[in-house]
Amino acid sequence: MSKSALIVGIDYYSNPKYKNLSFCKTDANNINKLLMNNGDDESTPNFETIYKVATSKDTVINAVSLKEDIKQLFASKHNETVLFYFSGHGSISASNEGYITTSDATSMNNGVSMVDILKFANKSPVRNKIIILDTCHSGSIGTHPTNTKLSVIGEGVTILTASSLEQVAYERVFTDLLIDALDGSAASIIGQITPGSIYSYIDKSLGNFEQRPIFKTNTSAFVEIRKIKPFVKINELKQIVKIFQYASTIYPLDQTYESDKMVPPEYKDKKKCILKNHVIFRILQKFNSARLVVPIDEDHMYYAAMNETGCKLTRTGMHYWDLVNRNKI
Repeated sequence: MSKSALIVGIDYYSNPKYKNLSFCKTDANNINKLLMNNGDDESTPNFETIYKVATSKDTVINAVSLKEDIKQLFASKHNETVLFYFSGHGSISASNEGYITTSDATSMNNGVSMVDILKFANKSPVRNKIIILDTCHSGSIGTHPTNTKLSVIGEGVTILTASSLEQVAYERVFTDLLIDALDGSAASIIGQITPGSIYSYIDKSLGNFEQRPIFKTNTSAFVEIRKIKPFVKINELKQIVKIFQYASTIYPLDQTYESDKMVPPEYKDKKKCILKNHVIFRILQKFNSARLVVPIDEDHMYYAAMNETGCKLTRTGMHYWDLVNRNKI
């Protein structure tokens, strides 16, 4: 599946009314590196990227050229997924029209209009279109110009922004969390990172912080933006339906599941470990680390075995049990 991304960071602004920024190049560079390759064992190729940054008068990014780059990104016909990321100043006009501010901007309605960006995405023949904006007022993208309660997002378009229409975006906050998310913090049990999981991670991380990310989408299924090494290997995850006959099953444990090494004195009469049980127990411990399984009446799986209670699936574990049971994994 072919993927392309346009990654832009603007630190330098010609007009003194716009304060030069310090970290947009760094942010764009980090995002570029993460998107180029997956984080799996083979570091498999991911997005083909176009990377552009403005750090001085010699590297300015003007509105005309950037608008054309964005247009060409979404006009591509051979890609399954395209992604546009921008870090820099953002502004909003008196009529509530948002702009990503380019190096040559001289007023609030200079730069590339977010309305134009969305038009390019909405008309794009590409199946999955992702727009990520780390700018002030970026939440204006995707809203109706005269009624901000209405959405104008086309099919297959997903938007993630650093702030709402009214808010400023503090430098580094949003993209630092985005980088963490892409680096694995937003990954599922099987290592998939999607726009939805990224938003969920950023939203939870910000808590009650006054800057709120905005997530808008018109898609029936989330596309995988990046994948990392799974927390639980697929072949081990598939054992979940063999270990637990039903999603509601309580799996009994006893001392034969735990190894005989370093046994505490209070368990000096421990039952001898049985290898086949210990192999299952190792998988269950991985499930527990991935929050798929919890011990019964104990804080740790070790004591669930030593005190011969058992374990059960969490709600997340039940979800993955169902996916495996229906051959979705």
